[in-house]
Amino acid sequence: MEIKNVDKQALSVIGITLKTSFSNDRNKSEIPSFFHKILKEGMLDEVPDRLNLNQLCVFEMKKGVPDFNYTMGVEVMEN
Repeated sequence: MEIKNVDKQALSVIGITLKTSFSNDRNKSEIPSFFHKILKEGMLDEVPDRLNLNQLCVFEMKKGVPDFNYTMGVEVMEN
């Protein structure tokens, strides 16, 4: 597998955020169950102004901090 950088224009995402952490490997148990719950319950299926069928995972992290936000979302039209 080749790793490559891809530049994209800014996009608007609406989703559901899980606050988790690398501490005690919480992320390893919390993210998979969160991910599957979102998919199974179709929580993102009816988001208004959705642009496509793609689902995105967005990580919001700060360097040196074990806690982070994991958002599952969809791209929507800008308002």
